Amino acid sequence: MTTYDVIVESPPADRNALENNKYLLQVARSVSSLGKPAKFNVVFQTKPPKLISYLSLVDRYGLNWVSRVPASGAEVKVEGNWQAVQLGDSYDLTDRGLWAPSSKNPNADLHSLNVGKNENTSAVHVVVGVQNPDTQIWTPVCTCYFSPTSTSITMM
Repeated sequence: MTTYDVIVESPPADRNALENNKYLLQVARSVSSLGKPAKFNVVFQTKPPKLISYLSLVDRYGLNWVSRVPASGAEVKVEGNWQAVQLGDSYDLTDRGLWAPSSKNPNADLHSLNVGKNENTSAVHVVVGVQNPDTQIWTPVCTCYFSPTSTSITMM
């Protein structure tokens, strides 16, 4: 788990232009699946612009799963337990829907979140979430389809 502190200084003219257009300051991280382009869709914080904005973020990631992805805009209701993970970790999804550390994932990437095997009898969507350090609540940020015949997936 790493903590990042960001200080953004905005000249008054820039801040006024941002406010007038109803823009917000966002701090985000890119997410990608193996062989796919990165998407900046893991938003850590959003704030209105100020002359000086202070942001602090902690990258605490977790894995979970769902059998079906909900419609756009609907709440993601995970079906398993959140497993806290760090970049480079690799986990298998057991036939009971639990996460177990994977020591035999040849595709694991040290800079990614990795899932080695899906031992579930059906396909699932692996959910990556970030945890708010103040509330301990997990927020889903992306999903990746994972069939029982897939060899592994790498995310981030």
